[in-house]
Amino acid sequence: MANKRLKKKYGRRRNGEGSVSERKDGMFQASLMIKGKRKFEYAPTKNEAYERLEVMREKASHGISLTGGDVTLNEIVDCYIERYAKPYVRPATLKNYNGYAENYITNSSIGKMKVSRIAADDLQDFVNALVDKGLSGKTIRNIFAFVDSVFAQAVRNRLVSFNPCEGVRLPKIKANERPLISEEEYSRLIEVAEDQTMRTAIAILGLGLRIGELLALQWTDLIDVDDIPVLSITKALKRKYLFDATAEKKSGRKTEIAVSETKTDSSIRQVPIISRVLTELDKLKAAQLRIAGELGVQFSDDFFIIGTLRDKGFGYITPDKFRADFSNCVKKAGLPKEVTPHALRRYTSSTLIRHGASPVAVAKLLGHSSSATTLTYYSRESLKGTLEAVKLLEN
Repeated sequence: MANKRLKKKYGRRRNGEGSVSERKDGMFQASLMIKGKRKFEYAPTKNEAYERLEVMREKASHGISLTGGDVTLNEIVDCYIERYAKPYVRPATLKNYNGYAENYITNSSIGKMKVSRIAADDLQDFVNALVDKGLSGKTIRNIFAFVDSVFAQAVRNRLVSFNPCEGVRLPKIKANERPLISEEEYSRLIEVAEDQTMRTAIAILGLGLRIGELLALQWTDLIDVDDIPVLSITKALKRKYLFDATAEKKSGRKTEIAVSETKTDSSIRQVPIISRVLTELDKLKAAQLRIAGELGVQFSDDFFIIGTLRDKGFGYITPDKFRADFSNCVKKAGLPKEVTPHALRRYTSSTLIRHGASPVAVAKLLGHSSSATTLTYYSRESLKGTLEAVKLLEN
């Protein structure tokens, strides 16, 4: 009965696909012909032998040596990127993976090592070397997370018996001490914006949106839910890397800007609009209607809210152009040049939590999957706010 189930599962194998047979000692032997040489793997059961044959075929298909410990980390890194990452991750993530491999792994102490010989100590030395290079804790953790994923896949593919990444000590991530603006400074930032588009943009950013989410907004995203006006966040404007050589040659660029999916599934959300923001939106829509009428262009709800005038209406503004305009407003408002559009997310989070908002509600507003992220990276308190908190001890 067992043999029938296995035959149904694996079927009859064609020439060149290898075979499984039982030995006289009761063990099962998987064999595969590679470049004129027959390779063997052994297992106590027929099912395991077939599984090992599949692993042999997979390794061979990527040009990886089938001689046990001859597989190097560089080899399985290349295999992981091409087969397990490229079809599933976003282009920007794939670019990061390639960068980690090229800049930090290929010529490292572990890159050319046989994976069967890489131990936790070797990986700790690798991490320590990255620390010595002056890389930030966050960057090192990102690189190591990639290495961990590679080894985890290698374990699943039975290239190695365990993941040596376990137990490695990683550097802490230091809190980013960028300027935290006050409510008065935020209001001043809106006031100095002479252009209605920029005034509206800064007002919307105060609701906790990312710059890509802001620039992807169209008037169709302004809706009512249970008589509450909200902005429906379902997409983002991003600069994407081109990995298609033909497309790159045709356009002469390595990147392109396009509206695509949000950063994470948690980023898809509905953001309630307060009256101040709604007032700015009404003014902006009236301005776009007037300009479209003067140009003889029919107004469309598909126009971008934070848009720039094009032949057929209001198209998107590029992130670089928006950042430059925002920087001018920061300068006019007399704020530190380190204040960026993303800094307003930190302003939103810190202000709401200081006034008693639930961290869970703030995390949902910002599109975080966890309130821990909100509290750790986006919620800071000014010295004045800390003083007010300490005074509560006097009561």
